[in-house]
Amino acid sequence: MKAFVTGATGFIGGHLVRKLRERDDEVVALVRSPDKAWALREMGCELVQGDLGDEPAMKSGLPGCHAAFHSAAMYKVGIPSGQHPEMWEANVRGTERVLEAAVEAGVQRVVYISTVNAFGNTRGEVVDETYDRRGDGFLSYYDETKFRAHQIAQDLIEKGAPLLIAQPGGVYGPGDTSDLANLIDQVRTRRLKFKVFPHTGFNFVHRGRCCRRDPPGPRQGPDRRGLRPGRAAHDHGRARREDRRTLRPQATTVHHASPAHQGFRPSGAPGDSHHAAPPEPP
Repeated sequence: MKAFVTGATGFIGGHLVRKLRERDDEVVALVRSPDKAWALREMGCELVQGDLGDEPAMKSGLPGCHAAFHSAAMYKVGIPSGQHPEMWEANVRGTERVLEAAVEAGVQRVVYISTVNAFGNTRGEVVDETYDRRGDGFLSYYDETKFRAHQIAQDLIEKGAPLLIAQPGGVYGPGDTSDLANLIDQVRTRRLKFKVFPHTGFNFVHRGRCCRRDPPGPRQGPDRRGLRPGRAAHDHGRARREDRRTLRPQATTVHHASPAHQGFRPSGAPGDSHHAAPPEPP
């Protein structure tokens, strides 16, 4: 299989690329600076220079690809209003460009890495991929842009695009330099003891679980768990409950489009193509 990947130098995208190359799939990676993507080059990836605003670069890398994975995004929380246009351009318009270019190129399987943050604050309601958020009460501008991008993907699905939406929770793991990684390490080593928004549900997933199973091939139909194109796949990590006041609730891991498991409350829990950190207060 030949796959086109955005965000290949990111926290999740980089791990995805390694998994693809381990099974000898060809990878075409859209990168801003090929000189800084030496690790991808060493893995044998084909590099296409460009960003999420460069449609010609996308269209030059997509022909001949059987699958496309869009994991790139701009992640910042609490940005000033002056940076809003840049984030909208990357997260909303960038997603629109990548997904539409992949569909126009005839890619047989397109995967968009969204986030459980797209559900927003469900106020304790256990939801699945059919949940319809009202589209207000955003916790941050990042939250709003990811919701709008999710809507774009859903609209393409309604039009018949061969698209899957993955919705990971807060992603952590080796090599994570985010605030979330620092927070987890301080709690783990007991250097920091506190309650993390005790009335809000959070869920976390290890980066390895995001790409644990084989990525979908171009002609791969529904798997034994019922995952089909045009459905949303939820991926939630298992939180150890050594202290119920610190991490709650305990979540199970699901990789298919069945109703969300008991105990999952995506009340502002973020997910992102690189990493995730606690949302800014409303």
